[in-house]
Amino acid sequence: MLRGHESYVHSVCFSPDGTMLTSGSGDGTVCIWDSVPMAERWQQIQAARKLRRDAEPLVERLLADLGDPLDVADHIRADENLDDDTRHAALYVLLKRSMTDRRAQP
Repeated sequence: MLRGHESYVHSVCFSPDGTMLTSGSGDGTVCIWDSVPMAERWQQIQAARKLRRDAEPLVERLLADLGDPLDVADHIRADENLDDDTRHAALYVLLKRSMTDRRAQP
């Protein structure tokens, strides 16, 4: 049972991959629900964190070699030796580092 609407639910729709559920209600609200069980979602989060930790040395090395974060991103995207999950993790690490570096600048 999902609680959140104050009136009847008149529409429900799953995302194409089945991981999200959207419901529309007569109270004028729309709710978005995560349909993946909590234990499974937690495992996914932990796996993503591990991938990001594993990608950090790659990003550091590329930044030292190439310097420009945009060049590093291009290199990561073009590297055929990286699987999609590792590529995504490395781009995430690069983005987070670039945002941190930008905030540290005066």
